[in-house]
Order: sequence, then structure tokens, then C-alpha cells
Amino acid sequence: MMKKQLLFLILLSIIYTACTQHTTKAIKLGIQGNWKLTATLADIGDGKGTWTKSTGSDYAKFNTDGTITGTALTDAIHYKVIDSAHMELTIKHNAEPVIYRYQLNANTLTLQPPCREACGIRFIRVK
Repeated sequence: MMKKQLLFLILLSIIYTACTQHTTKAIKLGIQGNWKLTATLADIGDGKGTWTKSTGSDYAKFNTDGTITGTALTDAIHYKVIDSAHMELTIKHNAEPVIYRYQLNANTLTLQPPCREACGIRFIRVK
């Protein structure tokens, strides 16, 4: 019985370590880098919003100096990470920056602008 418990604890610690290392690598990389658009989320107001796969080659590059380039966020010119769940985007022709919610998991980035209904943009990290 004791051997089974010990084996279970060892297995649990290996799984935890593997998951922690994977997440830590994504956090160390941060949001900086190249991201390919993979899906968009839209809802017309009925609460049935769905993610739609992107078929194009749009991308966003979050540069280390805080600028944004690429074809996926064409009006965004600058970003600033506020905390682990929010970032501020400076948008062309907007007087004030816009606060986006974001989620960074391993090599997936999801951005959620302030929409009245559900909306979002999903990317994968590319080299």
C-alpha cells in the first residue's frame, strides 16, 4: 500500500513539474513576438457567439519596444501590459488607449477587446 502511495506522489510531482515548466516558458517569453491569427469570436447579441477559424495569413508582431506591427491589428500602434490579464492598446485616431483582456497559455494568445457582446481574437505563436 505504501509503495502505491509513494509511486502516486512521484507521478504527481512529475506531472506538476512538467506543466509548471511549460507555463513558465510561455510567461518568460511574454507577449513579445510573432503571432498568427487562428480564430475570431463574434456574437450578434443572442449569446451564441462562436469561434470561427481564420483562413488567411494575418499576423501580429508585438515588438519589445511596445509597438505592434502586422496585418491582424492594423489600427493598433502600441501596447502596454498592465497585469497578467489586461493590456492597454493605443489605437490610431483614438484619443484614449483601449483596455483589452488577454490570456496567454503556452503558445496561444487570446485578446478580448471591450465589446458589448462577446468578441475576441485568438493567435498562436510563430517563429
